[in-house]
Amino acid sequence: MAIFKNINFKKILLITTWVVIGAGALTLLIVAVKEKAAKTCTGLDIEIVGATNNFFIDKKDISDIILHVTQTPVKGKRIHEIDLIAIENELKKDVWVSKAELFFDKDGKLMVEVEEKEPIARIFSTLGNSFYVDAKDNMLPLSNKHAARLPVFTNFPSELKVLTKKDSLLLKDIRNISAYITKDTFLMAMIDQVDIRSDRRFEMIPKVGEQTIFFGDANEMEQKFEKIKLFYKKVISKNGWSTYNTINVSFKDQIVATIKGAADVAADSLRTLQMMKALADYSAKMASDTTRSMIQESDKANDLSMILNSIPRDEPSVDTEPIAKPAIPTVNAPVVQKNITKTNTSSTKNIKQKPPSTTKKQKLSNDYK
Repeated sequence: MAIFKNINFKKILLITTWVVIGAGALTLLIVAVKEKAAKTCTGLDIEIVGATNNFFIDKKDISDIILHVTQTPVKGKRIHEIDLIAIENELKKDVWVSKAELFFDKDGKLMVEVEEKEPIARIFSTLGNSFYVDAKDNMLPLSNKHAARLPVFTNFPSELKVLTKKDSLLLKDIRNISAYITKDTFLMAMIDQVDIRSDRRFEMIPKVGEQTIFFGDANEMEQKFEKIKLFYKKVISKNGWSTYNTINVSFKDQIVATIKGAADVAADSLRTLQMMKALADYSAKMASDTTRSMIQESDKANDLSMILNSIPRDEPSVDTEPIAKPAIPTVNAPVVQKNITKTNTSSTKNIKQKPPSTTKKQKLSNDYK
């Protein structure tokens, strides 16, 4: 009896209970693993995310990559025979795939979620070759599936996969400028291409008009873009498209423009107002249409070009009065000349080339603000 008094029956019972529970859980786990190993894949579900406007890889491309790894269709294969890690690694090798996640749902269906890289700018090198760049500065090739409607940059100095520090910084500037343009419907409607000068500063060519916009570097780009929009909305709309040859927004807190010379402002003012109205209507339409597809985007761009080209260049009525320009002191701002490399590479945009001209300079004051 003394022996039984020294035994802690509660402790023994507690230990026994936990051992039984652990053994039961282990048994259930083994059974579940065996059932899963014996279970077959019931199907394949692919979802592509990450790209809101461009689709350079589709579900067939993904299924073809999976088939290349598994050799036979996954549907009907035993789940334990499908190597998810191998499939994921193979998917990530595709230049347009940023991330890939794979898992089986409760019904045994293979779920595949792929994040696609989305280009943010199209770039032409000094040699004439073209490629895209995405938001993470990845250089992406052109695709025969789709041509993205993006800002075009010309004269990039390198085509190497591993860029120098100087070229990497230039690529980041391109990415930032392009991202700003694509978010602004007015700028997307106005800017046709951006040229990279030999000093790694930027010049912009508008879709309409004969101006060259000297942008400078990417510093304080938000203020520079606001000055561009201010100039087109307040100055060009009054003085006409043919009045100015260059617009320089690189100077702090001012806009410097060069005048072509004896331009007939009155003859150009009516067409200017018609163009500005067309651009404003187009920008408003783009801003309100949040569910548009890329095909619709392309159609709108074509419609805008047709509208602008259809605006007559005839003389305005005799009632039109020339708009006097304010007498403002000139400044010694540089007159920019264009230096564009022609390319034979096919593009969704026509790379423009304009001859330099000798003009006089005019500084625009706060009268237009």
